[in-house]
Amino acid sequence: MNNIGKQAALYSRIASKGHGVCEYIKRQQKTLRTFALEQGYEDYKEYSDIGYSGNDFARPSMKDLWGDITAGKINVVVVRDMSRISRNLVQLEQWVKETEGYGVKLITLDGSHRIRFTTDDFLKLMKARKKLNIDCSQ
Repeated sequence: MNNIGKQAALYSRIASKGHGVCEYIKRQQKTLRTFALEQGYEDYKEYSDIGYSGNDFARPSMKDLWGDITAGKINVVVVRDMSRISRNLVQLEQWVKETEGYGVKLITLDGSHRIRFTTDDFLKLMKARKKLNIDCSQ
């Protein structure tokens, strides 16, 4: 796949600030970088929020990412899973729709398996998990 010339946004987030956070975020970033390069996204920008909840969008790097999306600088956003973007389903759905409205593709990775969800599939999964009260952070 040739994605040379397209800019990817690699977004990572962790809510805690405690022990082990540095290593966790570094692993998340490394996984995202590896995926981006394997897919041909040689031009990428990393965005990371450490110590910020996924329940709202008042995060410095998320604001920077959104600014770059609306400015037309980003073609694709790569995240470990959509809970890195938001844990609030209403906000997540709105963000995804607005992001796609700018022509930005979303790619979600899941642990060691690379899984691409369509937005509708992912939102259905998140809603089902919420109904069952399953914690998506694990």
